[in-house]
Amino acid sequence: MNMNRVLVTFIGLLFTACVLAAEPPTLPSDANELVYAIYKDLIEINTTHSAGDNTLAANRVADWLRAAGFAEGDIFVGGKAEKKGNLVARLRGSGDKPPFILLAHLDVVEAQRSDWSMDPFTLNEQDGYFYGRGTVPGGHQHSQPDPLEA
Repeated sequence: MNMNRVLVTFIGLLFTACVLAAEPPTLPSDANELVYAIYKDLIEINTTHSAGDNTLAANRVADWLRAAGFAEGDIFVGGKAEKKGNLVARLRGSGDKPPFILLAHLDVVEAQRSDWSMDPFTLNEQDGYFYGRGTVPGGHQHSQPDPLEA
């Protein structure tokens, strides 16, 4: 499974959790707005090895999960190095189906500003496509009717 599919799956799971939660007031009510907000949030956090902060990104995802109604005891952010933290979160089920685990990484390869025509850590939208470090190569159509089916 490629990383774009993993990201879409994660966002889909997060959206499902948001829908099942007790309508937290800080979450966008529209699926496209929610996916866009999470996508923008993560693209705009520098998680490169040299200067990035994975812990910041992990905490940001943890914040989204809390807003979606995840219990504090089901969220863990930590790691051996200050800026290399990871996130572990548990989405509780009913026990009717077997459990599964979804794994992904938050770090990205180096992105030198001089190699880009725009800031790589700002989600840019141009001619209907997204550009920024970690976006789909060649951009991604924002106008798709359902981003969870990408």
